[in-house]
Amino acid sequence: LVDNNFALSFNGTDEYVSAGNSTTLDIASTITISAWVKTTDQDSINNIVKKDDAANNRSWNISWRGSTGGGSRLVFWNWSTDGTYNYLYTTGAPASNFADGNWHHVIATYDGTADTNGAKIYLDGVLMSQGAVSRAGTGLKITTEPVLIGTDLNGDIDEVAIWSRALDSTDVQRIYNGSSTSGKAANLFSTGLSNGLVYWNRMGD
Repeated sequence: LVDNNFALSFNGTDEYVSAGNSTTLDIASTITISAWVKTTDQDSINNIVKKDDAANNRSWNISWRGSTGGGSRLVFWNWSTDGTYNYLYTTGAPASNFADGNWHHVIATYDGTADTNGAKIYLDGVLMSQGAVSRAGTGLKITTEPVLIGTDLNGDIDEVAIWSRALDSTDVQRIYNGSSTSGKAANLFSTGLSNGLVYWNRMGD
């Protein structure tokens, strides 16, 4: 475990963190995006972590869509090499109660294939949704867009991490359980979790 006493707050309009666009973040196939989020925001668009300019430079995006036009669901968008896209979203509770003002852990994974259940969304260590990514292109689209954290989200974000591999359910559970102690978080440099880790922002710790 590592100390975890601080997080960053975002106002939902003009505050965000940029992770830049290094070559290590130009992930073309397997990926995992992980973040802790606390919000009461019910707006229709609440981007948590994205590599997506909503125009031509679109690679992936994990977001919360609130009840105001969004259907109260977590969504994992991903764009292929030819610009076609797919999205996976959660349905119903407990994901629909995501914006309850409590801390929640979100992970999205994609295994780089069009296989059944190639993409997954986990909430608080539990697999909430999975499905095939079937489209014309192959792999994730590489763009010049930086990875941005917290755009459009009114709330707090902590412990953002990205891997160039799809974490399995055991790793997801290790991260979630590692943060169950007040003021502590899972140490991603511990055995196994550092494999493929390309970005880890402890957001103020």
